[in-house]
Amino acid sequence: MVLALRPSHVGTRSFVTVLRAVPAEIPGARQRLRDWLATIDIAPAGSDKILLATGEAVTNAIEHGSGCDARKTVSIEAFLHRDRVVVTVSDSGRWAGDSSASLRSQRRGRGLTLMSGLADRVDTVRTAGGTRVALQFDDAAAR
Repeated sequence: MVLALRPSHVGTRSFVTVLRAVPAEIPGARQRLRDWLATIDIAPAGSDKILLATGEAVTNAIEHGSGCDARKTVSIEAFLHRDRVVVTVSDSGRWAGDSSASLRSQRRGRGLTLMSGLADRVDTVRTAGGTRVALQFDDAAAR
């Protein structure tokens, strides 16, 4: 069981979900994020970029950071501040740029490049405790 707490003053300006580190969890997490984005009035094009980039980060976290191990978890946190949305995806593993999962096919291994093309800023932090990817989307709110 995972318990996620959010201060009561934060309201709908933030989103948190934790999922088991298996690919089957991705569609449900994507839908929950899509539902949250709809509550904060994000422009459709901005929502699509956020969902695609976040999906790539979650897939990487599950495959590379957690080894598709259902005993591990991946967390997604998102915050709206003015017109900027920041999404953070965290796992408990360490990614390698040329992991075996990336090398299985020449059509794989483009997730970080895709995230960089969709988000205004991508920060990846690797520590002994895991990997965290922060995706920043400027001017995401609908006008």
